[in-house]
Amino acid sequence: MRLSIPSTPVTPERDRFQRHGVTVVESPFPASAPRELTSIDRCAAESALLRRAIAFIEANIGRDIALTDVAAAVFITPRALQYTFRRHLNTSPMEYVRKVRIDQAHRQLLAADPATTTVQTVATQWGFAHTGRFSALYRRTYGRNPSDTLRS
Repeated sequence: MRLSIPSTPVTPERDRFQRHGVTVVESPFPASAPRELTSIDRCAAESALLRRAIAFIEANIGRDIALTDVAAAVFITPRALQYTFRRHLNTSPMEYVRKVRIDQAHRQLLAADPATTTVQTVATQWGFAHTGRFSALYRRTYGRNPSDTLRS
């Protein structure tokens, strides 16, 4: 019994292979397929990386997070991570970490008992070693002192 060979144009190379009993297999990938990612593909890939980076930051916000930790978690270089954050959020990864930390500190100050909690304790818990810098950032972000928020 003889195998049937699909009908494709006969070329000298194909004819030579067939004479020796070798069937030529056509590539399943057309030559017209795009060889590079389109801008839409790149944007979607960057968005997925950004979502994974943000998820890593939020899951580890209580720990000491470095730029290299976030980059390693999403398998890209630190520079590529910075570029992705700048392009999509107009901020750097570490500025984003500070924003998440100040938001968490703000929530804790709103819910805390002023008789048992200090601004310094909250600031330290969220990774702000210098209370004065924490207070300045808090004022810029929320328009009031953290001690005023704690008392309210």
